[in-house]
Amino acid sequence: MDRVGGGVVRNLTVQQSEFNALYVLETDGFVIDKVTARGNDEYGILAFASDHGLIQRSNAYYNGDSGIYPGSGSDLNADNPAIEVSPGDPKVGSLHRRLIPLLGFALGELFVLDELRDALAAAGRWEFLFVGVPLYLPRGVGSPGNALALI
Repeated sequence: MDRVGGGVVRNLTVQQSEFNALYVLETDGFVIDKVTARGNDEYGILAFASDHGLIQRSNAYYNGDSGIYPGSGSDLNADNPAIEVSPGDPKVGSLHRRLIPLLGFALGELFVLDELRDALAAAGRWEFLFVGVPLYLPRGVGSPGNALALI
């Protein structure tokens, strides 16, 4: 997918490609579902400079670089504190100082998801839509969590 306003790739297997198995470039809104990328020279699934994407039920292995690489989107969520290596390296500096003011990223971190896990288990589901909207704070460098999970 190259610079499209939305797209879906479903039930696809790509192997031994000389480049990336699946490359999503500058695309707003995409779904990659049940894709297998194996033994490719570069990335298995690469989503670069793309927003509002979902990669689910997909496998990528034995690729030359990363299996699944969601690169350079407009937001970033992780399950480690501060989205950074700890302890940090003063020579490298803080990732926060680059991502937030210079690149306009919204970072999601330190969410407590125990109640969400329990609600999903009770509903017999494991998929949900996560929405996190930062508060508008001019010249601010942080915002309290304003997260919503739609089951």
